[in-house]
Amino acid sequence: MSRKSVFITGAAAGIGRAIAKLFAANGFFVGLYDVDETGLKALARELGEHHTYSGRLDV
Repeated sequence: MSRKSVFITGAAAGIGRAIAKLFAANGFFVGLYDVDETGLKALARELGEHHTYSGRLDV
């Protein structure tokens, strides 16, 4: 069984957050990246930490 994955920058807020939620709702494993570690942790908890990976990234 394979699972689709997506890598999202700017995921802690705004459009990035909305896109992350959309992909997670559609069964994707979501890589969440942003400079806002607090926002990332909150989103990972909301989406389910076993469905996400998050890390600090400044692009």
